[in-house]
Parts: sequence; structure tokens; C-alpha cells
Amino acid sequence: MALIKLLPAHEIQKIAAGEVVERPASVVKELLENSLDAGANHIVLYIEDGGKKRIRIIDNGCGMVYEDAHACLLPHATSKITSVHELAVVTTFGFRGEALAAIAAVSRMTLITRHVTQLDGNKLVVVAGSVEQESAVAANIGTDITIDDLFYNVPARRKFLKTDTTEWRAIQQLVYAYALDYPACTIELYHNNTTVINCQHAESLEQRIVQLFESPLTKQLINFNGTTDDDMTLAGVMAGYQYSRFDRSQIYIFVNNRWIKNHKLTAAVIKGYQNILPQGQYPFAAVSLAMPTNCVDINVHPRKEEVQFLHPRKVETFIQETIQRHLEQSLQKRVIQEQHRAIMPAVLPFIEDNQKETDIAQNKQFVPISYSNDLSHLIPIPQQQNVQKIEYGASALDVVTTGNKYSDDQQAVVSVAPLYRIIGQLDHTYILLETDEGLVMVDQHAAHERIMYEKIGAQQSAPESIQLLFPEIITLTKSDYEVICENISILASFGFDIEVWGNCQLRINATPLHVKQHMCKDIVATLITELIESQDAQVEAAVFAKKIHHALRALMACKAAIKAHDVLQEHEMLDLIKQLFVVPNRLTCPHGRPTSWLMATYEIEKKFKRII
Repeated sequence: MALIKLLPAHEIQKIAAGEVVERPASVVKELLENSLDAGANHIVLYIEDGGKKRIRIIDNGCGMVYEDAHACLLPHATSKITSVHELAVVTTFGFRGEALAAIAAVSRMTLITRHVTQLDGNKLVVVAGSVEQESAVAANIGTDITIDDLFYNVPARRKFLKTDTTEWRAIQQLVYAYALDYPACTIELYHNNTTVINCQHAESLEQRIVQLFESPLTKQLINFNGTTDDDMTLAGVMAGYQYSRFDRSQIYIFVNNRWIKNHKLTAAVIKGYQNILPQGQYPFAAVSLAMPTNCVDINVHPRKEEVQFLHPRKVETFIQETIQRHLEQSLQKRVIQEQHRAIMPAVLPFIEDNQKETDIAQNKQFVPISYSNDLSHLIPIPQQQNVQKIEYGASALDVVTTGNKYSDDQQAVVSVAPLYRIIGQLDHTYILLETDEGLVMVDQHAAHERIMYEKIGAQQSAPESIQLLFPEIITLTKSDYEVICENISILASFGFDIEVWGNCQLRINATPLHVKQHMCKDIVATLITELIESQDAQVEAAVFAKKIHHALRALMACKAAIKAHDVLQEHEMLDLIKQLFVVPNRLTCPHGRPTSWLMATYEIEKKFKRII
């Protein structure tokens, strides 16, 4: 008996739909591209429950005649090409003729369309790829497509969809990209009957960015462009060094007016900001690359989200160097402006001669930064100790057990501390210690990070807060605002008093004692990034809570800790070293970097040829 069978046509279509329709955002992408290919300059999108329940798109494109309305639902039916040879020069989004047929096979679809040459529109009701009803209706020129109950007939695919919030975020990111790519097109986006985007016709990409994003970004925009000898051009808008994010979600790459996802091109944009943005922070950039069609293959991905270049390394270098050049020009311009302001005459108050010398002398005095407040919370090593020698890692350390004069919690602390003498600071960054085993170098920032991290984690309740004299207002994007509003209680558990201020703004009324006001923005941004990544990955609740707790503790510790190049007095170095040896996990900072490093006396003597 033969084992190989030919599947029914409707089953083949449902399986094939998986290559094109992965999630609700895939449907939105295909429908948006069809509208743009149809010449629409006004597109309205209605989304319900992250696209799982309903996706509706209305455009004012050319529309379809009766025959085309039926033909567009058939597999491999297209108006874009007539042979495979035309793929090399295709300039439209769609060309395979798979999108509508694939979407219709796994949903309930209602298609209303009217061609510019017709007086009436055509309405088709399609269920699982089959036309069940058709009629003539009154309609505007263009197309109106409604997709209900996506994957209702493919439960195996539907159950693997992510949460409504995650699916909605993917749709929102997609619509933002196309709104940037086509600033002349009016785009409206609604989610659960709430207006999210309402972008009218824009004269330029910069104007469209102002429509989509909030003022912290729009005040830092830089236009850039570049060309090569082989007809490759680059243009776009990016943010200056004052603006950054903790994720790559605001880096948009367009190739021949097609939004693509390309890790190497994104990395090229980030490299353009090298030595300008701190590590772990990412810019905003809308990068539009145009090149001859024979230098790029747009047919390497079923959903056309990726492309392949004939000379990829050349493209990456071109993007990196163009962005780097314009950033440097912007920075130089800013420096010149500041120098110009610096040489402007200033009105100085009158000072008596007998006061002038005293004031100048006082102003010349160097006052070192004091960190006594930051270190005051640390548990000092007790004076009366029982010392026992043990081996720990690469060095011999002394186990110091506390006496009974401390509380129960403190009595449980067993510290491990070497016998050492502080030599001083190297580059105002590394504390040098002389021990019996050699030279120990302690990274003062990494060490204090670990101390602060453990202190925050040891608190059983929300840390004591301090009210801000002038509450800070943080402005977010619409998507980030939605994410943080659902999880604002997480920040409250860390001692923040934050209230929703409306219009995508948060008001910070109070912060933990050890967190400075200027850190609030970074802490909120970190929480948003972790929330998005965890929701997208659909991690378990316990793992999610642990990950969020660690990320916020690590950032708060990093921001509150002593920094590299901070000048420390000897007693401050001594306090820091003492406390490093009483915290757990003291060998590394919360980010995994080592807090100290031992250069053994034996190795030093070998370097000086005292030992052969």
C-alpha cells in the first residue's frame, strides 16, 4: 500500500500560509504593502486584541475590478511580474501573489473594493479561502479588508501566538517603520478603539519623526546623506549623542524603500556611534539606502523581511562611515558654538580689593569628592576578631568571624579579608593593595557596584525614599508608556513614587535615598527594555520577576556607585576594601566583571628576572 499521499488543496494552502503569515504583524505587513503598491496616500488601520481578533485596513488606492477581486485570492496570482526574469528589477513590495491567498486560508476575511473606473464596489466574504458571499455595495474608491479570527482553523498555530501585548507591540513597530518610510502618506492606527497614531501628510522625514515621537528625541535630530561611485546613496535622520535607548528598537533600516531586518546593517549604525554612546546604549536612526536593483536580492525571504547584497561589506562600511562623519561634524559644530559663547564678555559683580585675593585663593582650593555618605551604610569589620588562614581561589585569605556585639543578621556574616596595606590609586580608578601574595588591584567602581547591589537586595521592604523638591517629568513613546503603566508597581517596590501624568508622561515624586534624580530616566528605560524582552520571550512569572529584580538592582547599584577616575581619600579606600570582603559574590560586579585581580609576587619577580 502506498504511503505517500497528495494532500487536499485546502490543507496545502493552510500549511503554505505559514511561510507568509507567521503572526498578526505579518498580516498587517502584507496588507500595508498592498495598499502602498496600489498608490494609496491615506491608510487607516484598526486592530483588536493585538490583531488576534480583528485586523482591518482601509486605503484610498486604485482598488480592484470584479475579476481582480476574485483573482487576488488565488495562490500565485499577481499583477507585479509575468516571469522570474523580472525579479531582478522589481520595485514593488508584493510580487509573488501569495499574501491574500495565504491570509484568507487561515482566517475569516471580508473584502470590499472599488476600482476608480467603477460606480459600485464589490464585497466578498471569504472563509478559510473559499468565497461564501459576494455582492455589489456602495464603497469609496480603494480597498477595505477585514481579517477576523486569525488562525481560527489552525489551532496548532494559534496557540503559539504570544500575548496580546507582545503581538500588538510588533504591529506598532511595523506601522512606525512604514510611517517613517512613507512620510507623504497619511497613516492612522487604532488599537481597541483607541487612537495610537494619527500622522497626516508630512513634507519630510524629519517632520514625520516629530509627528511620531516625543520631544526628547525630536530636539536632537541630525540629517545625514552620502553617495558612492557605484550609484549607492544613503540618506536619513539620526539622533545626536544626547539621546539614547537601552534597546535597538528605534533603529530602522530601509533598502530601496523597503523596511528590512538586517543585524549587520544595524551593527554598522551602532558602530557609527562608537566612542560617542556608552556601551549598552543605542541610538535612534532612520536609514534609507538606495542602490541599483541588480546589487540587491529581495527574494531571499518568504515575507521579504531580509535582503541579500552583492557586496555586503561595502554597504556596511558605507553606512558606518557616513553616520560617523556626520556625528563628528555635529559635535565639532557644537564645540565651536560653546567656544563662541565662552569668549563672550560677561558682566562681573564688583569686588573690593581686600576681598578679591581671599576669594581667588578659596576658589583655587581643591576639594576632593567625598563618598562618606555612600559608604556610611556599610558594616565595619569588628576590631576583635578570630583569624583563621584558608585558601580561597588564587590567594590565601583570612576568615574573620564577628563577635557578639552585632545584631543577629550581622552575627551571621562571615567575612573573608586578606592581610593588606593600601598603596594608593592607579589612574584614580584602581586601588592598589600590598598583600603577602603580591599586588592586588581593585576596580573601585566594580567593587562599590557589588556592595550597593547586595545592600539593595538585602532590604526586606521598599527602601526609604526621599521626596524631590522639583518632581521630574519623563516623556516616553506611546509603546513604552503602555508597557510601563502596566508594571509601575515594580518601581514602587524599589522605593520610587511614580504617577501617570498623562500624554505619555510619568511624574517622579520620590526616589530611594541612594538614587540621584538624574538616574530616574535610565532606570525607567531599563525596566521597559527588560519588560519587552521578557514578554517577547514569554518567560515564566518566577523567572521574569527574578530577571527584572536583578536588572534594576544592577542599574541602581551602577548609577549610585563610585565611578572610575573619582579621587578617593585613604580612609575612603580603606572603607571600600573592608566592605568588599564582607559581601557575598565579591569576586565580580553585578554585570560579571571582576572586582579585583592579583599579580602574584612570583610573577612580578619573573618579570624582573629575579627568578629564572
